[in-house]
Amino acid sequence: NTYRGIFKNMFKRIVLTTLIAITVAVAAGAYFYYAGALSREGEGIQLCTCVDVCFNDSIRNRLYKKEEIISFTGDDNLLGKALQEINLSQIEHNLDAVGGIIKSEVYTKHSGSLVLNIQERKPVVRLNGNEGMYYADNAGVLFPVISSIPVPIVTGNISLDHKWIKKIISLAEYINADEFWSVQIEQIDVLPNGDLCLYTKVGGQRIIFGECSDIETKFRKLTAFYKGIIPLKGWDRYREVNLKYDKQIICR
Repeated sequence: NTYRGIFKNMFKRIVLTTLIAITVAVAAGAYFYYAGALSREGEGIQLCTCVDVCFNDSIRNRLYKKEEIISFTGDDNLLGKALQEINLSQIEHNLDAVGGIIKSEVYTKHSGSLVLNIQERKPVVRLNGNEGMYYADNAGVLFPVISSIPVPIVTGNISLDHKWIKKIISLAEYINADEFWSVQIEQIDVLPNGDLCLYTKVGGQRIIFGECSDIETKFRKLTAFYKGIIPLKGWDRYREVNLKYDKQIICR
């Protein structure tokens, strides 16, 4: 009887210990399950706390302000909106449709930020013609004039033919790359016969450039005019300088 009582008590302890262990395991499992569910639910209702606009290029003169970029998303109620309800692909589509934007990348952060990564086009010339005003980048892509960027302005009988635009771009890039010419030349006018006429900020000379060819040679002749003729004759002596003829500078 004594041994039977001892075994009976041991059995009760084992059963009680097992029940306690099972209860603790079930409780722990339930806790982690509901905690995970609450965490997932919390992530699902994360609200947009801010919109960050990042430019992933080194352009100094921006086409658009950050507020304008946000307006291009097509959603006026981003702040306070659940992140899962924001259509990221649609926002990218809307941003990529803007003429001055090459590419956008849109994503969210766990902190609640909506990030708009933007790569802008870089204007090299501005075309002011009868068919409208456009910027052109170095690839010849045209996009509307939004803000004032200091690039050469082309006026007159402008053609939107891609080959013609590429020639004008080559001239504009030459001007932009030179410290003196980028400041001195402010306008390129296309005459009815197709000749280009350059207008300067200082001196006021009308420079007949001719066709958009032999750019480097013609600018060497123009440099010779500024360095060799102006010091002798003065700034007001000539009102027109013609560079279009080979190995000649005709001053009037």
